[in-house]
Amino acid sequence: MTVFKGYDIRGIYPKEIDENFAYKLGLNCTKIFKKKKVLVGQDARKSSFSLKKFLIKGLLTQGFKVFDCGIVPIVSLYHWASKFRLPAIMVTASHNPLNYNGFKLIDENGFPIRLKKLEKVKQISSKKGSYEKVNVLKEHLNFLKKFEIEKEFSIGVDFLNSPSFLLFLKLLKWLKINAVVFNVELGKFFQQPLPSPQNLKDLKKEIKEKNLDFGIAFDGDADRIVFFDDKGNYLWGDWVLTILIKYLLPISKNKKVVCEVTCTNKLKEIVKEMNGKVYETKVGRYYLVREMKKRDALLGGESSSHFYFKESRGLEDSFLAFLKILQILERENKKLSEIVKEINFHPKTIFSVKKINLEKIQEKFESKRLKDGIKFLGKNFEFIVRKSQTEEVFRIYLEAENKKVLRKAKEKLTKSFKKEE
Repeated sequence: MTVFKGYDIRGIYPKEIDENFAYKLGLNCTKIFKKKKVLVGQDARKSSFSLKKFLIKGLLTQGFKVFDCGIVPIVSLYHWASKFRLPAIMVTASHNPLNYNGFKLIDENGFPIRLKKLEKVKQISSKKGSYEKVNVLKEHLNFLKKFEIEKEFSIGVDFLNSPSFLLFLKLLKWLKINAVVFNVELGKFFQQPLPSPQNLKDLKKEIKEKNLDFGIAFDGDADRIVFFDDKGNYLWGDWVLTILIKYLLPISKNKKVVCEVTCTNKLKEIVKEMNGKVYETKVGRYYLVREMKKRDALLGGESSSHFYFKESRGLEDSFLAFLKILQILERENKKLSEIVKEINFHPKTIFSVKKINLEKIQEKFESKRLKDGIKFLGKNFEFIVRKSQTEEVFRIYLEAENKKVLRKAKEKLTKSFKKEE
């Protein structure tokens, strides 16, 4: 597969992406960015240090003014770049395995930039570039401090050794929070720094044993935040988005919400009850950001636990999502598990298959084509099938009226799909 994915660059280091690739990317930026100023950050992977060094070398060769923010959560880079309207590059492979690395490029409006290839650069700038280190964490922290929390909470946090703790621990000093923290070692990555329930068993155990109010975890570049309630139950990203909608729409004149097509039906029901408007998009950051800005929406989100806010200029902010949940729990004086129970979500699961015969499935189920994929309706359950942008697989988003129906439906579908592999 090519290293040029939907809206970022990712591949195996150093087989597919190496220092020479990073240098050429820096040279190519004269054709990518309108401005000759660029913000550069990185995650804590060992290879990110040398890749960033050669990326910056290419940028300086082409006369760019480079603002180096070091190791940072990508949302802090987004915040700084959008405030000062600068393009930015993050050296990261997010939640991909340790032997991967890559680059995320955004323009001055926060939109992901799509590249199909690196072109051969024929002309080198005659003007030498300049270099400056900047503190994007301070800027982001000052923004987050505007969202006041008075109540004391006890929480569990698994950083998965991502740069998220560089900002979060500073935030904790300002909040009245007692935190049990896990995995606070930069560079000591998991084989796959993905905040999935399977990778967060210690966090779940700690929530139950110490009666914590809830738990959170971040992914490799900290643009994703997942939540566990006070009983240790994992909450899907679209469930958290639904909670935010339920309690933020009533206190806002702006009742516009953006979500991807795979989000739960319960979300759309609640927005309708509040006379709000839902704008659905394809799966992917580019589509969410574009729709958030186009509609000037209050908030948005994905099933994968990325959350977008008007206050963050329509971009995602995992830390702001955390503060918004704190404000809701404080204002409502309820436990997170109580809120989840009140909303009465339908159980769901997401899984992948390598091959699928859509025509055969359409013969068995009533179907509806979506902006991204096809929705199939079964008895007491429904599922969406869509092709992944980053892997050679199909994603299945299954939702049922109860856990028993969900389990049986998944078993039936999995068995059917395996016959085709």
